[in-house]
Amino acid sequence: MRRKVLIIAAAIAIFLVITFAVGVAVFFSPLLTHDVESDAFRTAMEQETAKGLHFPRARYAPIRRTGALTAQSESFEADNGQKAMATLASRDFARS
Repeated sequence: MRRKVLIIAAAIAIFLVITFAVGVAVFFSPLLTHDVESDAFRTAMEQETAKGLHFPRARYAPIRRTGALTAQSESFEADNGQKAMATLASRDFARS
């Protein structure tokens, strides 16, 4: 009985290690970078940002992935806001 439990525990541990390795490989892969930098992703981000900030529409400059959890766009613009903001324009002012 104990041997059976050890075999099952080892199988589960191996499965978790393999799953983690595959997840890391996909997360850091160029495929994910391609998706984040695509026009479809930018359009989805524009729609969600506009909805969240109460603008009818928003416009991002092309998005580029800068790290595992970060992405950057050179500019963002929105106008005709409906709640707290009427207009928003942002440019990349960060200096490295």
